[in-house]
Amino acid sequence: MGQPQIELLAEIVARYDEREQPVEPADFASTQGELRSVRSCFEDFESKYLLKAVGDGYRPTVTARELLELDVDDETVLFLDCDPEE
Repeated sequence: MGQPQIELLAEIVARYDEREQPVEPADFASTQGELRSVRSCFEDFESKYLLKAVGDGYRPTVTARELLELDVDDETVLFLDCDPEE
């Protein structure tokens, strides 16, 4: 997954706000391999209280929104590194 994790989190929050419904990992993947990687990131975000599983999808938490308001780059937020292939 070539995308920095903080950017993925920002896209998840934006997509959730736009649609006003939970988002799914499949919304962010174009291949099966990428889907596994994205799903792993969603699960990692959930374990860090940044996403909450709701039905078949996920919604962002207040913690995710507060993190994004800090305006930090991906190099700073090392704990978001959830790419299992790296």
